[in-house]
This record gives sequence, structure tokens and C-alpha cells, in this order.
Amino acid sequence: MNRMLLFTIMLVPMWGFSQETDLRFIDHLVKTDAFEEAVFLIDKSVIPENDTARRDSLLFLKGWSLYRLKQLRPSAKALQKVSESAPFYPKSHYFAAYNLTYTSHYKEAKTVLSNVKKYHKDLYHFQKAGLSLLQKDYEDFNTHLQKADTSFYAISKEAASLYSYAKTLREHRPKSPALAAVMSAVLPGSGKWYAGKKGQAITTFMTVAGFGLVTFENYNKRGIKDFRTMLFGALFAAFYSGNIIGSVSATKIAEQEFEHEYRNKILFDLHIPLRNIFN
Repeated sequence: MNRMLLFTIMLVPMWGFSQETDLRFIDHLVKTDAFEEAVFLIDKSVIPENDTARRDSLLFLKGWSLYRLKQLRPSAKALQKVSESAPFYPKSHYFAAYNLTYTSHYKEAKTVLSNVKKYHKDLYHFQKAGLSLLQKDYEDFNTHLQKADTSFYAISKEAASLYSYAKTLREHRPKSPALAAVMSAVLPGSGKWYAGKKGQAITTFMTVAGFGLVTFENYNKRGIKDFRTMLFGALFAAFYSGNIIGSVSATKIAEQEFEHEYRNKILFDLHIPLRNIFN
């Protein structure tokens, strides 16, 4: 436990500040990146239902602190509770939608975005476009990005990136595990080459070929019943089979890596305009 949090815990029982001072102190903690301490104090505070301004401030500060702590799901939950009367309502809900998008709660993210549609319309359409692209709904992606003013400084570069990602994703042809298996059965290592793992492909080919040649040499010199022939033959069979299984696995991993790479790229470009506009 860090010293600041320990000090805060010790301070709570003797809390004698007014609510206004309390809020200012929590705001100071957030501004000085003491996010854990801020969340701790907010959780110890009574969030009033009748004092909307104070309630909104505490919810925003909690949501923002959790966002900075990378606790995105609880952050979204707090930020969504900020009322429309608060000056930071658009920021709260746009970041809540982003947090939900990042954690793959796409349906909820769309609902939150619909609540702020009238604020920063270009940003709204840009975020909806990115959300659709993550779901590979290319028609909806094009519809929303075309509605955004992509010359707007806050989204111009990122919008161009989204168009580029969409083109790559549309044209991408997933690699076939079955084809990788057949290729590896015919020529060991070729399935991994097909999967894009060229280093592994060369190593696999040399290993399988090496055991195959040693097995063949021992068979010619000593016969099939010789211990060395059987040993190297077993090793050849094991590595040959493993080469086929490994190629199937490599193909699946390559597809997962491709999807992960482009998901991260899209999320990164969805995040930049939020920081440009609201920070």
C-alpha cells in the first residue's frame, strides 16, 4: 500500500472538512494522479441524490480515476451515471462508450453513444464508425464515416486510418488450417511458411528431414529391426506428425494475431480524438 493511500485511510476517521472542501481535496488527488486515493475517498463519501452537482462531480471523478487505473468496466458504470445537466456530461459518456467498446461490450457502447449524439456530431459518427468496423459491419462503418466531417482536425488523420484498416480487413482472406495441414504432410514446414512463420518453417523442415535421412541411412545399413533405425524412425514419425499439428496451430495463431493487431489499431485511433477534444 502506498504512503498516500495509507495517509488517506488514517485521515478518514477524523474527517472534519466541509463537503466543498472534501470535493476540492478529491479533485486535487485526481489532478496529482493519486487515483487510488481518490476512489477510496469517493467510496467513503455519501453521494447525495438531491445535490445533483456534487453527485455528478463525484461520479465523474470516480469514473475518470478508474479509467486512468485501467479499470474500464467500473469506470464506464460510474461515468454513465453523470447527468446531462453536468458540463462534463459529453466527456463522461464518450469515455464511457469507449471503455465499453474496449471491453467488447458493443451493444452497451452503442446505447451510450446514442445519448450524446447531439454533442460533437462528427465525433459521434467517427466513434460509431469505429465500433461498426470492430464488428466488421462495413456498410454501417461507411454510413457513419461518410456523415462525419473528416477534415475536422480532431479526427482527420484517424478517419484516414480507419478507411485503410477497413480496406485491409475487407480484402483479408483467412488462412486455412486444413490447407496448412495438407501442405505440411507433403512438404514438412511448408504449412508454417504458409502461416507466415518462416523461421519455424525452416527449422521444422531441417529437423524432420534430418531425422528422415538418418532413419533411411540406418535402415539401409542395419535393417528395420536395428535399435537405431527404430529410434530415429520414431523420432521422425513424432516430428513429422508434430509438424502437421504445429502448422494447423500456427495458422490459427496467425489469424488471431492479425485480428488482435487490427483491433488494437482501431481502438488506438478511436481514443486519440477523445483526448484531442476533451483534454
